Amino acid sequence: MVSLDITNDDIGDGFGVCSGTSQAAPHVTAAAAMMLALDPTLRSEEIEEILKETATGAGEMDLESALERVAAELPDRSENDRNRKLYRAFFRKQLQEQIHSWK
Repeated sequence: MVSLDITNDDIGDGFGVCSGTSQAAPHVTAAAAMMLALDPTLRSEEIEEILKETATGAGEMDLESALERVAAELPDRSENDRNRKLYRAFFRKQLQEQIHSWK
């Protein structure tokens, strides 16, 4: 189970804090969508496993690590090993550029 504490904009009282699975669901859904954008063949069990295995020691989702793992494990899409390496390098570079643009 994933839980999340976030600060929200409460119209009546300014800022407040919300926590729980309802706050985490959109974040996990977005992470799954990004993982599927890299590899549409991922099954829900694989997504869950990757998110759990790349989470921090405190159980926080580490999206960067999860996406890097998906990119590193992209299935072979070419019979030619050189083309496969170029394909993986291309997606890794795209991923790294996107992640760094978020920081």
